[in-house]
Amino acid sequence: MKIAGILLVAWLSACTEVPVHAATGADVPDAAADAADALADVVPAVEAAADASAADAWPGFGCTPGNDKTCNWLPQGIGLAGHCNADGTCTCKPGIGIEQTTGRCYDLTWCDPKFVDSCHGNDTTSAITGVCQPDGTCVCNAGFQLDADGRCESSVCHGGCPTESATRCAGGFLQICGASGNGCSHVWFTTDNCHLEVCNADATKCVPKATTTCAATADCPCGCGCSAGKCVCTGATPPNCSHDSDCGPECRRLICTAGSCVAAGAHP
Repeated sequence: MKIAGILLVAWLSACTEVPVHAATGADVPDAAADAADALADVVPAVEAAADASAADAWPGFGCTPGNDKTCNWLPQGIGLAGHCNADGTCTCKPGIGIEQTTGRCYDLTWCDPKFVDSCHGNDTTSAITGVCQPDGTCVCNAGFQLDADGRCESSVCHGGCPTESATRCAGGFLQICGASGNGCSHVWFTTDNCHLEVCNADATKCVPKATTTCAATADCPCGCGCSAGKCVCTGATPPNCSHDSDCGPECRRLICTAGSCVAAGAHP
């Protein structure tokens, strides 16, 4: 009788035993075990598809052989910037360089859609000149036009100078009259700055900011004049303008952009 009882208990235990998942060793219901088995079959396929998709998006360094567009630093950039070699390296077209962190081809005429100021030309640092499109081209705002580099510069001559090799001090920078640019036959280019000083009133040299006595206007800081041996300073930036000359003396180095006086760039 005792033996029969032991056998009965063993039989009942066998009938009520919970299945154990082969992969994990954990006790799971039959339905959950089936679902886990099915998932185990699907996951590798999903991961493989994700890997393929990632390859198409060309993350990391280099390119995908057979897909030359993966050599474009901007995936949606206009045309093809280079050729993807069998070893996953890019050979860029003439005039197009390699971007070192990605190993892809970067056309210097492209702007960067991630930065709002990447369409700036060289005539101003304070106005938004245009908008960079997803394909790396600039669309200029009113009052600006595309320059030779595909950036936006003012459609009105800014920073023009009359005679090549002439010099001046403007906006705290020492400058020389150089080659053409910004729609002008000659433009000013920066050679140095005044460091702890400021440009003087007649835009010829740097003088200490705190200068108060003078023999001539040239001894006084920008925006000041010499009167009875003392520097008298007056004037404020006009609220609007039509020409650069409306924005105050040359030593301030302000230009008229879209009706407002703004500080010119390092190379106005």
